[in-house]
Amino acid sequence: MTVVLAGLAFATSIDALIVGISLGLLELNPVHGCGNYRIYCTGFIAFLGVVFSKLLSKKFSNHVQIFGGIILILIGGKILFEHLN
Repeated sequence: MTVVLAGLAFATSIDALIVGISLGLLELNPVHGCGNYRIYCTGFIAFLGVVFSKLLSKKFSNHVQIFGGIILILIGGKILFEHLN
């Protein structure tokens, strides 16, 4: 369980790094960009994650955590490759 949580924490950190780089490349005002993103998008998605994780954890157990980590890594990689091109 600890290894899985460490993997998810690492994937989340990579995702946050990519979002930060993306905001910098778009030359947005960091206060407005991060503030709006954090308040609206992250809060809502975190709430949905908590609700769905309770429903899915009973059926899929550890597979949901691994799937979530893979999704975060894929999203971060997609954003990175889009900005490198």
